[in-house]
Amino acid sequence: MIAPTSRRRLAAAALTAAAVTGTLITAPAAVAAPSPAPARAVEAAAGDIVVTREEMPTVIDFDEPGDRAPMVWEFDRPVKIEDFTLYHATESHMWDLVTSDEPSSSHRFELASYTPRRMSPLAGEYTWRMLAYDAAGNRVERTGGFTLNRPPAPRDYDANGVPDVLMQSPDGRMTAFDTEWLRRLHADWRGPWYEFPIGLSGTAAWSQYTLLAAPGDLGGSGSPDVVGRDGDGVLWLHQGEGQKFLPRTRVGGGWQVYNKITGGSDLNADGRGDLLATDTSGVLWFYASTGDAATPFKPRVKVGGGWQIYNQITAPGNIAGAAGGDLLARDASGVLWLYLGKGDGTFTARRQIGGGWQRFTHLAGLGDQNRDGRVDLFAIDAAGSRYYPTTGLVDAPYGTPEELDLDNPDGKYVNVL
Repeated sequence: MIAPTSRRRLAAAALTAAAVTGTLITAPAAVAAPSPAPARAVEAAAGDIVVTREEMPTVIDFDEPGDRAPMVWEFDRPVKIEDFTLYHATESHMWDLVTSDEPSSSHRFELASYTPRRMSPLAGEYTWRMLAYDAAGNRVERTGGFTLNRPPAPRDYDANGVPDVLMQSPDGRMTAFDTEWLRRLHADWRGPWYEFPIGLSGTAAWSQYTLLAAPGDLGGSGSPDVVGRDGDGVLWLHQGEGQKFLPRTRVGGGWQVYNKITGGSDLNADGRGDLLATDTSGVLWFYASTGDAATPFKPRVKVGGGWQIYNQITAPGNIAGAAGGDLLARDASGVLWLYLGKGDGTFTARRQIGGGWQRFTHLAGLGDQNRDGRVDLFAIDAAGSRYYPTTGLVDAPYGTPEELDLDNPDGKYVNVL
């Protein structure tokens, strides 16, 4: 049994003493992941490569993004692994994990199923293919499948265990940008974000809403949800399900009194994300989540007045170590203010963070981008985007921003969640 300190639970089927011959075949057209057939010993023809040991998992449970599960092959001679490819069943994603052209003199090849820089694996069913050859040109191919499980994570819309940023384009499309992919590629060679469309049928599905917020997993499905207010003042809930959203369910009417909503931060320390809304008279209201998708919010509670001076509010999470989730508010002059959460849906007196924030069209929680245990902030303007690492200091909660490689022409994104 794997030690608990590894923070990984792995159910593996060790396939041994298999002798296989093979030639190069094309990648499967369908990416459904069948269960691998049991290994069996066969008589090898002269010259054929013999796989003397194969250890491949059939189920992988990742407790955290850095966990690994070994994939091992041993051969009767030195070989080179020409290709090892994973195919994700439902989304048709493919990862080609071996690209080296260097010859190998090893009888053994080991690959971790989670390989930094090369993949950020989504949960779900996979098929895999391994192709190897020796110095004489003999080839051997193995195929199989496994299931990858990941625990739920806040703001994780593609089921790969790390947070995402949701961005809505003017035509109504919603795109999720993977922050783990961003972190790796930006640190290594400043590559693009990994992005994918998410959500509803029809490209204009999200444009029916005048306000949107991402309050978290409201119904206990394990996937984060999104709420939207339509032009008639009705609030709707779209529950997350893996890499998509379910058809909407009605939360209630009367939401036309609000001009700003934000969510995703646990404001009352019950382990669930909540919702905040400001009305047109400047009153801030707190909606605690219930955990029940049928009635996702408790009756509203008044936090206080005077919030009409702010043109943007953002609930990124607990950024300064107080009792509950915190709130950021930007005023008309571009000054950003921090309200520390008390853990009961209310906040301490505001603290000034700094000025110049008027250049940003959107501010959103980014998750723990730099792996220091604190949630960071994503900021986007007409020229591009950047992230602000959280320091944990109350009076200076954000450090020096870092540029990100996400182009943002004027009007490209109308909502960032």
